[in-house]
Amino acid sequence: EPASPGGSVTPDGSTYVTSSAVLHLNRPVGSLTVGISLAALRQEVASERRLGLFIAMLIFAIGVLLVYAISARLTRPLSAVVDTVRQIAGGDLSRRAVEPSDANVAELVHAFNSMVDGVVEAQTALTTANQRLEARVDARTAELRSALSEQRQAREALAISEADARATSEMLQTLVDLAPQTIIATDLEWRVTLWNKAAEKLFGWPSAEVLGGVGPTV
Repeated sequence: EPASPGGSVTPDGSTYVTSSAVLHLNRPVGSLTVGISLAALRQEVASERRLGLFIAMLIFAIGVLLVYAISARLTRPLSAVVDTVRQIAGGDLSRRAVEPSDANVAELVHAFNSMVDGVVEAQTALTTANQRLEARVDARTAELRSALSEQRQAREALAISEADARATSEMLQTLVDLAPQTIIATDLEWRVTLWNKAAEKLFGWPSAEVLGGVGPTV
């Protein structure tokens, strides 16, 4: 009748050893020792580990490929959008990004194209408004130049007229002063407006004291 088995692994780990006492009438008559080689088990464990590592590496590689494929599928349309943005920034406002087959990315590209259309419409409206404003400014400038020219001509004509009037007045005053007859002129309120040299000699008052005075008080 064997006792309960128990065992351990040898220090080099190659063998599992178990011993059991042999009893007869509850008296030990000997012992039984059994050794089991662990080499095959170790090879099987190592093989399972290598298989597990291979499967893990395979899953990792498949995951990387899937991520790359998904990333390429998503970023390729976005790269096209970036190229379109560069061309638009370079001045080609007629460029538009091509909408891909992916619905989500296509919605994003469509929104981008709509934004570019809005920018082009706003720029066109701004250009038209600027052209109209420039036309109004040019027209107003022409009007101002014409008005300034007319004003300058009027001033020149007035200056010439005033000069002619002064020359005529001076000439008439000279003729009046040279006249041997006494010449006196008044306005409607009897203020003296003309008093020649003959009048000064006749009345004894210089013209500076008489001009502007009331006739009857003279």
